[in-house]
Amino acid sequence: MGKFVNNIDEFFTFCQENEVEFVDFRFTDIKGAWHHITYRLSAVNEEMLSNGIPFDGSSIEAWQPINKSDMLL
Repeated sequence: MGKFVNNIDEFFTFCQENEVEFVDFRFTDIKGAWHHITYRLSAVNEEMLSNGIPFDGSSIEAWQPINKSDMLL
């Protein structure tokens, strides 16, 4: 079940109230394929949600070369 939240505090409140254990961040690549990164809720913090979720862009086909692969969602 998905739910929209308006800010980081609402996000953490929702997670606590619903006993969320994992958070799945999803995105679509340039070819339309879905990708996702899953974190334990205990590893997700306000800084990560404010500044972006790091991932390796070189692992996504046609996304970034290895020398420019440090990316944020």
